Amino acid sequence: MMKQLHFLIAPLLACILVLMSCNESPNLQTGDIIFVSIPDEKPGADPLFIHTAIVEINEAGEQMIVDATYKRGIAEYPIDSFISDYQRHDGSYPTFEVYRLKDTTDIDQFIANAKAFIGESYDVEFVPDNGRHYCTELIYDSYIRNGQHIFDQTTLDFHDADGDYPAFWVKIFGRLGAEIPFGTIGTTPLHMHSSDAIEYITNIEPNL
Repeated sequence: MMKQLHFLIAPLLACILVLMSCNESPNLQTGDIIFVSIPDEKPGADPLFIHTAIVEINEAGEQMIVDATYKRGIAEYPIDSFISDYQRHDGSYPTFEVYRLKDTTDIDQFIANAKAFIGESYDVEFVPDNGRHYCTELIYDSYIRNGQHIFDQTTLDFHDADGDYPAFWVKIFGRLGAEIPFGTIGTTPLHMHSSDAIEYITNIEPNL
């Protein structure tokens, strides 16, 4: 009897451990947008929103990410890989906020639009309509209903409230070998985060 219980309990414990190590959240839905933010190095400054990504729940029920990054270009991959990409050397993570469209009509079409761009390179120049996309540009060009973009564009400006470039952006664009964009019409995580078209759902707490 004890041996039978062992065979029943062992797989159950294994399943629990797998679930505990997984970053999947029951609150996520296809079409949700994850906003990644980090503290500004300048005391008292607002957080820096540094990335956006699209959630898709595939046919197997797995939570996947579709986004544009320098590492992968435009790609679809598991949410665990997405979270682990942001793990710092000290084991900490940035903040992952999940937002959802208030009107979720046409979500499947938005995802299909985004996945049509898979395979493109990351747009290091932050220039529109050049056959490449950066993170929010992918969302802007994918979330279109009746020929109208869900999100607005803005004038790109990465300066902080004091008129300085945060150290993070100086470092990132330096690694990309690109000028920090300024004055070009486009989209940013900060501007998209403030859109009236979306509402806050939850935070993802990394559990790797």
